Amino acid sequence: MAGKLNVFNLGSLGVNVDKSALHLEDGELTKAQNAIRDGIGQDGALRKRPGLVKYSTDVTGSVLGGIGVPLALLTGGTVTRTTYWARQAKAIGLGATQGWWSSTTGFTTSATQILSGTPGNPRTDELSDGSTPFSGLSTGMPGAAVVYQNRLYYAGTHTQGTDRPPIRVYDGTVDWELTRVPHNGVLTTNSTVIFSMLLVGSTIYVSTKDGTSGDGASRTGRVFSLDPSSGALTQLGQDFPDGYQPYALAWHMGRLWVGTMYRSGGADAAGTILWLRPGIDTDWTLDRTMSQGRGCTFLLSFQGQLFAGNWTGTSGTTGVVEVRDSVGAWTVSLSVGSLGNNSAFMHAVEFSSALYCSLYNQTASVSTVRKFNGSSWSTALTTGDSKPLTTMWVDASIIYAGGGGDNVTANLWTSTDGTTWTDRSTNLTGTNMCGASLVGVLATVT
Repeated sequence: MAGKLNVFNLGSLGVNVDKSALHLEDGELTKAQNAIRDGIGQDGALRKRPGLVKYSTDVTGSVLGGIGVPLALLTGGTVTRTTYWARQAKAIGLGATQGWWSSTTGFTTSATQILSGTPGNPRTDELSDGSTPFSGLSTGMPGAAVVYQNRLYYAGTHTQGTDRPPIRVYDGTVDWELTRVPHNGVLTTNSTVIFSMLLVGSTIYVSTKDGTSGDGASRTGRVFSLDPSSGALTQLGQDFPDGYQPYALAWHMGRLWVGTMYRSGGADAAGTILWLRPGIDTDWTLDRTMSQGRGCTFLLSFQGQLFAGNWTGTSGTTGVVEVRDSVGAWTVSLSVGSLGNNSAFMHAVEFSSALYCSLYNQTASVSTVRKFNGSSWSTALTTGDSKPLTTMWVDASIIYAGGGGDNVTANLWTSTDGTTWTDRSTNLTGTNMCGASLVGVLATVT
């Protein structure tokens, strides 16, 4: 066929087996066996679907296909789930203390310490400059690690101001560097650190903190899509305005949502919540300026609504969880007063058809876990100590809530029903350690 064919949305409308060739739209295919949309951010690009990664040492190479048979029938073995939780010293100056806790028992027994070993050292104290609700907490929501195809993708450690922040991969045996965050062309500097990573399908979204440390005016950030197979990073939208940094990520209603933290010269401004449709929109759309505080600390899609928690800020006294309904209207779902400055909702997960979020009350030096069952709020856990629960995750029908902080040793609580909680803190091996917001679980078959 002679001539030039200009089709820029090839495959974007999927497969249509009903229309004739003359009536097909430009973006429709008649068949697409083993074809998927290219994940490097270019519209109209297709490529062959990759094979599955090796899941057992008994298999040589990659699995190129499969049928719907339970793995138990294929392997006849035992599945072991290993949890990796990043840890750091509770004050700056990590030395040989940086690394991970690993546990095959859900931290019901003493965890193993991995110090400057494999996986490699995670991002930890790079956030210890006041860019988070509490100095040294190494937060960001949902955290700077995800698991995709049984591989742990995580933010690695680096030297601020000198190195570009790395993203590393660990497959349970081998650890390697996949890519590094590109130089910020607007600020002409490297990113300071990776805030958070969110897995959606086969794409990992990454948010960064860019700009001046401390309370400088030039504090911004970016959001990227990461193709885990190639390591290609593509920036989504423009850099965020001075003072606003993309702290929390969530996927809701077919859109990527970002909650920003505001910090500039010690002044307060409410956090903002924005959205973007990857591959469609060229910039972020402001959807909400929060009613209280100076930052959005978590975003979670739950029962068709989007929930957002706040950081009270230096002059704030009220903690709020706001909710966006299915038609786009925002209201306050939960309000907790008399919290004092630097109190915050820290993290949120869905567990057993309910929303759970952690709240730190600086005035009372108490952490709680709040539960929303779809109609009302209740308090599921009160720790009775001054340790913020900065990290929450769910695995194997167990909910975990843990953390620590600058000059605060780590703590960890678990529950199988969300009502009765067990303190696992004594199983966090080592002294003067703080848990960071990087968690991943890998499975092995023996």
